[in-house]
Amino acid sequence: MPTADYISHLNAGNRAFSQGEWELAADCFGKALGHQETTEALEAIAAATYFLNDATATIAARERAYALHHEANNHQGMARVAGLVANDYGEFRGDFAIAIGWLSRGLRAIEKCGPCREAGFLTMLQAHVALLIQKDPTEAILYADSALRYGRTFDAPDIEMLALALRGLALVSQGEPAEGMRLLDEATAAAIAGETDDINAIGSTCCYLIAACERIRDYDRAAQWCIRISKFSSRWRMASVFGSCRTQYASILMTQGRWEEAEQELMNAATMLRECRPGQVAACTVRIGELRRRQGRFAEAEALFAETSSHPLSMMGRAAIQLHNSNPIGAIGLIERYLRRVPLTDRIERVSGLELLLRAQLAAGNGQEAKHTLAELREIASRFNTLPLHAAIHAADGAVAGATGNLREALLHLEDAIDLYDRTPMPFEGGCARIELAHLLYQLGDHTRAGEEARAAEQSLQRLGALRDAERATALISTSHGHTTAPYSSASDDFTRRETEVLMLVAAGKSNEEIATELFLSIRTVERHVSNIYLKLGATGRTARAVATAWVWKQKK
Repeated sequence: MPTADYISHLNAGNRAFSQGEWELAADCFGKALGHQETTEALEAIAAATYFLNDATATIAARERAYALHHEANNHQGMARVAGLVANDYGEFRGDFAIAIGWLSRGLRAIEKCGPCREAGFLTMLQAHVALLIQKDPTEAILYADSALRYGRTFDAPDIEMLALALRGLALVSQGEPAEGMRLLDEATAAAIAGETDDINAIGSTCCYLIAACERIRDYDRAAQWCIRISKFSSRWRMASVFGSCRTQYASILMTQGRWEEAEQELMNAATMLRECRPGQVAACTVRIGELRRRQGRFAEAEALFAETSSHPLSMMGRAAIQLHNSNPIGAIGLIERYLRRVPLTDRIERVSGLELLLRAQLAAGNGQEAKHTLAELREIASRFNTLPLHAAIHAADGAVAGATGNLREALLHLEDAIDLYDRTPMPFEGGCARIELAHLLYQLGDHTRAGEEARAAEQSLQRLGALRDAERATALISTSHGHTTAPYSSASDDFTRRETEVLMLVAAGKSNEEIATELFLSIRTVERHVSNIYLKLGATGRTARAVATAWVWKQKK
């Protein structure tokens, strides 16, 4: 029978835990254990020391609780604790083989006790493993759906919330972003609103959302949620639980050109994780390496990538440096190695690899292969309705068109890409696209405008601190000195693919604003396309739109 002192300390610990007073809770649970060793007190002190980032104490308490459950032949308790220990080994230490072993023990215990809440928890862990470790979103969805049923059957809001978030992230990865992000928004709203008191489940749900935003480049959504998540994290003193969120959020800051903030976020996260969750430090290190690469500090970047050589993002960073150093064959080898690790079903994870592969293929003179890569990129981007992805496709289209001699089409694609990068904003990508545009304008003989674009790129990249790429722009400005040549012209019926799209919408009665929305372009870009169309048709003044519409209908006859 539990003693009065044991019960008093246990109740005091539970009160402290419910208020986020982790140190006091751990102290009370420790005193309860001093009076009597029970699975309840062991599981409770493990929960408190988890939030104190004491991996050794957490794992020791849970393994002891598992042993007591095993002695009592309590299969439900064995299953629950085995799942928690599996999570500890994966999260704290990155020991995934040990984690999978404990997960298997939990699943074995479930076989002997039938459907229960613990079965939902373990099934949710299976979904996590399938999606984030095995990179199999289809399998993850099956597990998430099963976990969702368990959560609803046994009135377990934490399991239901996590299953929704995992299903959402799996759908996003698979190529169904609208439904996937809807589920992630719903799950995160439930998490922040306090529909469950499982702090760890809340942290995981939020991190799944930020991971999805990083993958599909939905930076506006990420910014909105990160403000709420940061407040929640501070309230409960659980910054370490959101460690992976912080590294992903730092990537978003980096892409938005907020490099000082991104570096500070990564450095802080790395310091914290190095002490309590060393298995997650590589994600910070490789992102710091990517920041150094963008800054043009290649030696430092290479050293950081070497520390994390097996990380997928490390392969991409090293490939980008190889390409910059005029070694496209070496870059292709690294990128193809990265892509072999990402199944075709995990579509969104392939995008950054395909973007870089296309550039390397063009640099190596493999134009036909680049077209095949572009086709896969287009197919993936058609499923994800975000401006950054549309910008990436325009940039890729421009690169392929330029390499195959279609200079006018390349010009328009690059202009559209720059407009979208400016709207997102993505200043580093926009600056690099402006350098490409300046090169193209030189080829077309428009040295004046080439110099203007190169100067805009130089200023943007210098502000960021992207010194090597700013130097590339500076070299182009020097080339433009003393040259002034009129821009090219084209035949009246020589419409590009984009101009044809705009012309069809003009003929359908769409306003410039409506065309911009439908094609994900800025008003300025649409106006430029419309002006070019009218010039080619010889249409001017108030009747120009009517002339364009009549021309379209004439072609259809």
